[in-house]
Amino acid sequence: MKEKFTFRPLDVSDVSFLAQYAAECDGISDYSEIKKIERRLTQRLKNQNYIGVIAMLNKKQIGFVDGIIVNQTLELNEIYVNKKYRRKGIGEKLLKEIILMAKTKGINRAFFQTEPDNIPMQKLGEKFGFKLKVLTYEKILE
Repeated sequence: MKEKFTFRPLDVSDVSFLAQYAAECDGISDYSEIKKIERRLTQRLKNQNYIGVIAMLNKKQIGFVDGIIVNQTLELNEIYVNKKYRRKGIGEKLLKEIILMAKTKGINRAFFQTEPDNIPMQKLGEKFGFKLKVLTYEKILE
């Protein structure tokens, strides 16, 4: 049987999932630190300029995309799909959904930044018509 994925706007019920993801990315395992992340995310969800979409399989959160609207532009923050569910079109659907959300708010421009080695995200952006505009150089000062 084919898996049935659903998509909906992010809400406060997703905070724990988002905090776990953030903690894993940053190597945080301390319970109190994860709770701090949850509090920050709960505040972020209250910002009318913050938007996001969650991907679900049955009642399980498996991915998300989020961003913030600044000066009539959607600045995409994160796009994530659980490794087990990648290459099934979920990232494409997430990006499509958040772009539709932005359009309903009158936004007509979006951008994202990604690491040079994140080829899947670069290809996804190109597929959606994003164009490379800026190269950023960084130096770690020791």
